[in-house]
Amino acid sequence: MKLFVPILVLTLLVAIAPVVAMRPSPRQAQLARLRARATALGLRVQVDAAGARAGHADYVLPWRLDEAREVRMRSFVLERAAGAGWHGGAVDCRVQELARHLPHDLPAGAFALRSGADGLLVRWDEKGCEADVERIGTALRGLREALGTQG
Repeated sequence: MKLFVPILVLTLLVAIAPVVAMRPSPRQAQLARLRARATALGLRVQVDAAGARAGHADYVLPWRLDEAREVRMRSFVLERAAGAGWHGGAVDCRVQELARHLPHDLPAGAFALRSGADGLLVRWDEKGCEADVERIGTALRGLREALGTQG
């Protein structure tokens, strides 16, 4: 009987340990919530191997099918400057004007904005809450609308 209790406890620990080890960490649970919210808002979340190591993901708002080809094919890359603004290489004046308002619309962890054939993309460090995902979605939709009307 003296050995029964320790053996029972050890057996239970061996049985329960894998279940406890498989539970997501608080960070993993937060990322799952953020990405689920993004999907619900119509955004695609893309994480490549380099992004996973660096701790960031791309939140993409796809182009609508009815948008003009010129809008869908417009390509630019903007990066957050040391101050509050965004800068890019060869970016036309209209995009620079639209980007002037982005620092207030996007969370602080958003550090790149790109437009390409797949849609509008924000690269974000995912250190925020679901309200930040909503801010990203709202900012990308506003930018998509503005680009479409300027086409």
